[in-house]
Amino acid sequence: MLKLRVLTALALVPLVVWSIYGASTQIFALAFACVFLVGAWEWGYISRIGKPMAHVFYVVLLALMLGSLWYIANDMQFSVVPAILMIVFAFWLLAIISIVRFKGSLASAPTVRLLLFLLAGIFVLCGSYYALLVLRENTEFGPNYVMFVFILIWVADTGAYFSGRQWGRHKLAPVVSPGKSWEGVVGALGCTLLIGWAGGVYFDVAKSQLLPFIIVCLITVMFSIVGDLFESLVKRSGGVKDSGNILPGHGGVMDRIDSLTAAAPVFLLSVWVTGNLW
Repeated sequence: MLKLRVLTALALVPLVVWSIYGASTQIFALAFACVFLVGAWEWGYISRIGKPMAHVFYVVLLALMLGSLWYIANDMQFSVVPAILMIVFAFWLLAIISIVRFKGSLASAPTVRLLLFLLAGIFVLCGSYYALLVLRENTEFGPNYVMFVFILIWVADTGAYFSGRQWGRHKLAPVVSPGKSWEGVVGALGCTLLIGWAGGVYFDVAKSQLLPFIIVCLITVMFSIVGDLFESLVKRSGGVKDSGNILPGHGGVMDRIDSLTAAAPVFLLSVWVTGNLW
């Protein structure tokens, strides 16, 4: 399984790098919109949307919302960015509460549960898509910021995987995701310190701002873990193991971008708050 995961990752990484650096603004936006729309389809599946027409309607709705965000990002008004990001951030704070309080299923009726999850999917997918567009096109370091977020998540995930596998004893959220441990979190944050320092050097962050930049990286990774856990919560509530099977060894698209969905908007918001965005 690990070998298959690695081979799939090796095939996908060049496509991600090209889309970030080589594609035009329109192609970048379209390519990631397609990825997130596949994620929307899978989110409907793990939410147990059931009826095919409702499933299609949900994806179409997300497509219209992503298109609207693309338009907003192109017609950039800087005052709009923090407002949108704060709303998305508030959602992720609520997600943390949901993860902590989750007991294996939601007490609400199935229809209410479905509507809550579908609403959550809008924040999960639209918030991260908007953040990626803004990071690439409207920040000082553009594509490098987007690539840095991906590297940050990949390295943190790798550190969490190996440290959790080697030393994992204390479960992080056993009801939501039994395989994750606090030792894995420590491994992820340890790797983040190194990548954060390296990123600070690469972006030529002033010495007085290096610590805040590393703190931004740590916060981003902690929320990437929240993104992963929240998708696990939705899957567990719906009795689903993987969001799909489109990616050999990885499952579905949502299983690969779940960390990114929280990390991207939180990174953008954190960089804006610390004054290093514009």
